[in-house]
Amino acid sequence: MAKILLVEDDYNFAKNLSHWLAQEAHVVDHAGNCADGRHFARSFTYDLAIFDWELPDGSGADLCKDLRQSGLKSPIIMLTGRKQLADRVTGLDCGADDYLGKPCEPEELCARIRALLRRQNETADVVCVGAVHLDLASRNLFASSKEVKLTPSEFEICELLMRHPDVSLEPDSIVSRLSINGTSLSRSAVKVYISNIRKKFAEVGCKCPIVFQDKGYSFCTSTAPKDE
Repeated sequence: MAKILLVEDDYNFAKNLSHWLAQEAHVVDHAGNCADGRHFARSFTYDLAIFDWELPDGSGADLCKDLRQSGLKSPIIMLTGRKQLADRVTGLDCGADDYLGKPCEPEELCARIRALLRRQNETADVVCVGAVHLDLASRNLFASSKEVKLTPSEFEICELLMRHPDVSLEPDSIVSRLSINGTSLSRSAVKVYISNIRKKFAEVGCKCPIVFQDKGYSFCTSTAPKDE
């Protein structure tokens, strides 16, 4: 499951693509132009972005370059009907991680998304949301530089929620995702673990960003401790 930013001015194509991505359990924010795409990218955290090349108010390649210069680290896929080698080189040089010609098959795009997300997860050593830092190597969590001591199951729940900030995950989704990693949980166990996580944040003087909304649990960026 990933939170994806789609910047595409063809609304029928965007609607169909969003449907395909939803079937893969992804959450999609859609913007129809560069200005809205830039606003979304700077206001929220995304696991991956997809930019069309030709947009009403500019180029997806320029948007990609601009956001990279602003510090965007998420993988970016460029979609375009341009097929010249020079265009592909331009797109990649602007900071895109992959380039796919239009029209494209949704199955191929979804496969490329999975590949990029795997690569990103394999290379990430620390997951950060605000001033909450999750060190995957040492398996320690710090909130405003204060260590929050977690059990292995509590750590895995925090990692799952922090990799998808502001995305509401229902208890059954948390159970199924963590069971894949060899952890046997139940809905009631998830509730207990999250209650314990909240208490441990409180013990170090920090408000826990994990909230219950839309029938699920979310690591809320607006309530996470901020970096000073």
